Amino acid sequence: MPDVNSDPGPPDHLAYLLNRANRRLRADAVRPATLPDLSPAQARILDVIPAGGCRIIDLAGELRVSKQGLGQLVTQLATGGFLVIEGD
Repeated sequence: MPDVNSDPGPPDHLAYLLNRANRRLRADAVRPATLPDLSPAQARILDVIPAGGCRIIDLAGELRVSKQGLGQLVTQLATGGFLVIEGD
Protein backbone atom coordinates (compact mmCIF):
# COMPACT_ATOMS: atom_id res chain seq x y z
CA MET A 1 0.00 0.00 0.00
CA PRO A 2 1.47 3.44 -0.93
CA ASP A 3 2.31 5.89 1.82
CA VAL A 4 -0.28 8.70 1.57
CA ASN A 5 1.89 11.03 3.65
CA SER A 6 4.89 10.89 1.32
CA ASP A 7 5.44 13.70 -1.16
CA PRO A 8 5.03 12.31 -4.68
CA GLY A 9 7.01 15.26 -6.11
CA PRO A 10 5.94 17.74 -8.73
CA PRO A 11 3.95 16.64 -11.75
CA ASP A 12 6.04 16.10 -14.85
CA HIS A 13 3.71 17.69 -17.37
CA LEU A 14 4.65 20.40 -19.84
CA ALA A 15 2.64 23.25 -18.28
CA TYR A 16 4.33 22.74 -14.92
CA LEU A 17 7.79 22.59 -16.47
CA LEU A 18 7.21 25.73 -18.58
CA ASN A 19 5.89 27.64 -15.59
CA ARG A 20 8.91 26.62 -13.53
CA ALA A 21 11.32 27.65 -16.30
CA ASN A 22 9.52 31.01 -16.69
CA ARG A 23 9.76 31.71 -12.94
CA ARG A 24 13.46 30.86 -12.97
CA LEU A 25 14.13 33.17 -15.92
CA ARG A 26 12.24 36.03 -14.26
CA ALA A 27 14.11 35.51 -11.00
CA ASP A 28 17.48 35.53 -12.78
CA ALA A 29 16.72 38.48 -15.08
CA VAL A 30 18.35 41.83 -14.38
CA ARG A 31 16.21 44.80 -15.34
CA PRO A 32 18.17 47.53 -17.18
CA ALA A 33 18.13 50.85 -15.34
CA THR A 34 16.95 52.67 -18.48
CA LEU A 35 13.90 50.45 -18.94
CA PRO A 36 10.66 52.08 -17.73
CA ASP A 37 8.82 50.36 -14.92
CA LEU A 38 5.80 49.04 -16.84
CA SER A 39 3.62 46.04 -16.14
CA PRO A 40 3.20 43.51 -18.98
CA ALA A 41 -0.37 44.77 -19.49
CA GLN A 42 0.79 48.39 -19.79
CA ALA A 43 3.55 47.43 -22.23
CA ARG A 44 1.02 45.51 -24.34
CA ILE A 45 -1.25 48.55 -24.53
CA LEU A 46 1.60 50.78 -25.68
CA ASP A 47 2.48 48.18 -28.29
CA VAL A 48 -0.95 48.15 -29.93
CA ILE A 49 -1.93 51.84 -29.81
CA PRO A 50 -1.70 53.26 -33.36
CA ALA A 51 0.62 56.25 -33.89
CA GLY A 52 -2.39 58.48 -34.61
CA GLY A 53 -4.16 57.42 -31.42
CA CYS A 54 -7.44 55.61 -30.93
CA ARG A 55 -10.52 55.46 -28.73
CA ILE A 56 -10.54 53.30 -25.61
CA ILE A 57 -13.67 51.48 -26.76
CA ASP A 58 -11.97 50.45 -30.02
CA LEU A 59 -8.80 49.37 -28.25
CA ALA A 60 -10.79 47.40 -25.65
CA GLY A 61 -12.51 45.49 -28.45
CA GLU A 62 -9.21 44.70 -30.14
CA LEU A 63 -7.59 43.53 -26.90
CA ARG A 64 -10.77 41.78 -25.70
CA VAL A 65 -10.73 43.49 -22.31
CA SER A 66 -13.30 45.63 -20.48
CA LYS A 67 -13.44 49.36 -21.16
CA GLN A 68 -13.21 50.03 -17.44
CA GLY A 69 -10.09 47.92 -16.92
CA LEU A 70 -8.42 49.39 -19.98
CA GLY A 71 -9.37 52.88 -18.84
CA GLN A 72 -7.55 52.31 -15.54
CA LEU A 73 -4.39 51.16 -17.33
CA VAL A 74 -4.54 54.06 -19.78
CA THR A 75 -4.92 56.50 -16.88
CA GLN A 76 -1.85 54.98 -15.22
CA LEU A 77 0.12 55.34 -18.44
CA ALA A 78 -0.99 58.95 -18.84
CA THR A 79 -0.03 59.72 -15.24
CA GLY A 80 3.41 58.24 -15.93
CA GLY A 81 3.81 60.41 -19.03
CA PHE A 82 3.75 57.51 -21.51
CA LEU A 83 0.71 58.77 -23.42
CA VAL A 84 -1.76 61.65 -23.58
CA ILE A 85 -5.51 61.36 -23.09
CA GLU A 86 -7.59 63.68 -25.29
CA GLY A 87 -11.33 64.09 -25.65
CA ASP A 88 -13.17 63.21 -28.86
